[in-house]
Amino acid sequence: MTSSTTNGLSTFPIRNNNTPTLTTNVYIRRHHKNKTTIAAHPVVEEKHVESSENRAWAHWRKLKQPKLIVAPMYDGSELPFRMLCRKYGAQAAYTPMLHSRTFTESNKFRKREFSTCEEDRPLFVQFCGNDPDILLEAAYHVESYCDYVDINLGVSSVVRSPMTSSTTNGLSTFPIRNNNTPTLTTNVYIRRHHKNKTTIAAHPVVEEKHVESSENRAWAHWRKLKQPKLIVAPMYDGSELPFRMLCRKYGAQAAYTPMLHSRTFTESNKFRKREFSTCEEDRPLFVQFCGNDPDILLEAAYHVESYCDYVDINLGCPQRIARTGNYGAFLMDDLPLVKSLVEKLATNLTVPVSCKIRTFPKLKDTLNYVKLLEDAGCSLIAVHGRTRDERTHERANWEAIKSVKDAVNIPVLANGNIRHMDDVQSCLATTGVEGVMSAESLLDNPALFAGFRGGEWVLDGDDGFEDGNLDRASLVVEYLKLCEKYPVRWKIIVSHVYGMLEKWLLIPYVFIKLYCTSFLPPKLIHCGDEQQHSMKLKTTINNHLRIFTSNHHSITQLMTISSLTSDDNLCSEPTSPPDPLPSLNPSPSFLSTENGYLTRVEKAWTYWKALGEPKLIVAPMVDNSELPFRMLCRKYGATAAYTPMLHSRIFSENQKYRSQEFTTCKEDRPLFVQFCANDPDTLLEAARRVEAYCDYVDINLGCPQRIARRGNYGAFLMDKLPVIKSLVEKLAYNLSVPVSCKIRIFPDLQDTLNYAKMLEDAGCSLLAVHGRTRDEKDGKKIRANWDAIQAVKNALKIPVLANGNIRHMDDVQNCLEQTGVDGVLSAESLLENPALFAGFRSDIQSGNIDQGDLVVEYLKLCEKYPVPWRMIRSHVHKMLGEWFRVHPHIREDLNKQSKLSFEFMYDMVDRLRDIRVTTPLYEGSSLETVPASKDEEQVFEFELRMVLLNYLLQLKVIYIQHLSIPDTSITIVVFDVKNETDYFQIDLNKRL
Repeated sequence: MTSSTTNGLSTFPIRNNNTPTLTTNVYIRRHHKNKTTIAAHPVVEEKHVESSENRAWAHWRKLKQPKLIVAPMYDGSELPFRMLCRKYGAQAAYTPMLHSRTFTESNKFRKREFSTCEEDRPLFVQFCGNDPDILLEAAYHVESYCDYVDINLGVSSVVRSPMTSSTTNGLSTFPIRNNNTPTLTTNVYIRRHHKNKTTIAAHPVVEEKHVESSENRAWAHWRKLKQPKLIVAPMYDGSELPFRMLCRKYGAQAAYTPMLHSRTFTESNKFRKREFSTCEEDRPLFVQFCGNDPDILLEAAYHVESYCDYVDINLGCPQRIARTGNYGAFLMDDLPLVKSLVEKLATNLTVPVSCKIRTFPKLKDTLNYVKLLEDAGCSLIAVHGRTRDERTHERANWEAIKSVKDAVNIPVLANGNIRHMDDVQSCLATTGVEGVMSAESLLDNPALFAGFRGGEWVLDGDDGFEDGNLDRASLVVEYLKLCEKYPVRWKIIVSHVYGMLEKWLLIPYVFIKLYCTSFLPPKLIHCGDEQQHSMKLKTTINNHLRIFTSNHHSITQLMTISSLTSDDNLCSEPTSPPDPLPSLNPSPSFLSTENGYLTRVEKAWTYWKALGEPKLIVAPMVDNSELPFRMLCRKYGATAAYTPMLHSRIFSENQKYRSQEFTTCKEDRPLFVQFCANDPDTLLEAARRVEAYCDYVDINLGCPQRIARRGNYGAFLMDKLPVIKSLVEKLAYNLSVPVSCKIRIFPDLQDTLNYAKMLEDAGCSLLAVHGRTRDEKDGKKIRANWDAIQAVKNALKIPVLANGNIRHMDDVQNCLEQTGVDGVLSAESLLENPALFAGFRSDIQSGNIDQGDLVVEYLKLCEKYPVPWRMIRSHVHKMLGEWFRVHPHIREDLNKQSKLSFEFMYDMVDRLRDIRVTTPLYEGSSLETVPASKDEEQVFEFELRMVLLNYLLQLKVIYIQHLSIPDTSITIVVFDVKNETDYFQIDLNKRL
């Protein structure tokens, strides 16, 4: 090696074999009197032809410098012969010579002439050809299966090549592109004749870069990494090594490090050790830096290029600290500086350069931006589909990402709105990108890429660990074990534990921070074997969480872990990422087809069927369809239920409102949570608080009350269809559960059909139709229009529910038959008769249950699931309405109570029974065992009873104690209110 003198110092470049681009110069300071001082100092040398030679030798050493090699033989060095030679000592081998043009054009030729296997390495694949582009295209087919691509320049016949040659040290060399990946080098055999002697020489050289070759290298490197599609996005203090390894276990195929500050990384060894760690399994890996100085950025990149597959420049961070430091997305104002950063790395690194960016408000500016990056040498662009000023609550612009993908010729990744595997498929299909990245959703669900969904976690800490199913506690334990293996700061550990458990428990962050550090030791110590340790640690976590949730007065009281059984398995076992997984709650096995992913309509139906296709549904009622009443209706036949309408803005802002107005439990499913709103962002914020506890988030588009007019929501949004569309789209694109809508009809049928189709197109997965217009408020006077509901059902492809005129099981059957809908809703009739869906009829007087029994059951449920007394009072009035008409003085006693108690309520029911007010109106059976009867005698009995009741009310003789219909006469026993001991009987001829 020749030395050079700089400032009186002689420098000798000493090659470091492990890091080809980092060389060590030995500085020799020459002193007088024959004294010499030698100092070693690592420096960065400029790229030149020698570095290409170094890479060539590094690759050769990596292959263990084979000495015994099978030469290329036409129709002679095929795979079986190579393997035979390898068995008996050959250390490497050439394929037969392959004709580049035929190999490129003929798939049959490729399959017939080129074959290899895992043991067939090191391998030289030899091509002949005279067209560089065709030769390159042929080489692309094999570069992943060989160690060298060889050009045959030694055939006995004259070879005419358009490539110009140059002479160096008496050897002819041809400029062959080095693809910047050490494992793919090109060997050129040159046969020269000089005085009847043949000389063979191998000499790789480097030619000037041009756009086409840069693109080719970008794609070659991406293919070498097996084109990962599921990628962990960079997260500050979030995507550290243990978390990356956890995500990789559950489907992630590549990952970014957290953003590293280039200046600090360069200057501080302590920072480097603390913030950057990796391992052999942590590949492919993107190492991301932020900075605004090309030289400092390059120096930082030199430290990591041997340990990663891409060096990434952060050009997308929108945070205030990035504005202060002048990096990230705020470099979008200084594009020449961005270009210089990319060029500096692309020119001097041995690994490709990638950039993660945000979009400009104008698409044209975005496209100019990405083309500048591509021209500067960027080999991959990750596009976050939001502008610098937009945050996560705003939907990412996939159309802008698609435009970027169409505009550049290098791999593109998409970032934004990736919450589950359905979003992955939708994004890939919409944008055409090579892969997708997820950040925040992975913090909540590290198993996202394995198909698990945020709303599907097993909530019981003791379930899922032994039998192979997955729950949140298991993931926390896995993560903590990885933290033992790859230590990180406790601040990061606590942050991840909170992220994985936040939706599970709805616990404030400040508590988790103090709480976790109080029971997790500074060092996790193994106790016995690994399984015992994991179980002990997991039990410790769960026991502490149980203690807290049992004292936490909010929704979590109803969702305490201690109240759940080990059968609450809400997710399936992990599946491989490529399997079809749509954006629905049921197990992924429900949601795939032989031909691929389901369409949106197919997913809506698959989801509905997975819920059991409920047909009998409790409609939403303000202050009336609360948890205790829903549970009572479910006991007597209801197969699904809506919550009361919740005001989205108040629900988002007021913790007390949330705790008081929304409660649920594990038995309360399927469940629709209904919101009213007119602002998409506010609605989304409210919906995200409940999506883990329901099966549908419903938008109220049918409330006709005056308060809805004042608040500009409900049925009064029918005048603002674009607002309705934006509400549905916002939820459909951003929630992990389907969106449903409850509407009223327009006076004009065609307007109603257009309205329903607009909702379906916007992303609505289920539509409930109330068959009255906005102005038809009196359900007792105005009959619901079932014909309109039938027309909606025929016009749509998604499930449709009917609401209106459902008073008893006859109406249920008639409605299902006439409209063809998939289920019916009832509201007012259920308030009077919560057992309506069990086949009970308020006009049937045989059975074992009366209204008093139902009131007692309801009160017991209210004790178990506390609700405001105003709701309890309202339900008692409705259920005992007929009894109160008999004894108005007891109703007056109830109304006088300013403060109610359960003792008073139970005593009131007992008083009614003591005065012999007991009418068994309900019969204990179900829809399957007691079909709705249309018997002539039963209908006659009902009509007669109503006529007599109206007549007797005028006489103030209010209560019919007994009614019987023999063959020829009718006997009615009537109770006289004025004198509780007097009875009289009426005998009528049946013919009357």
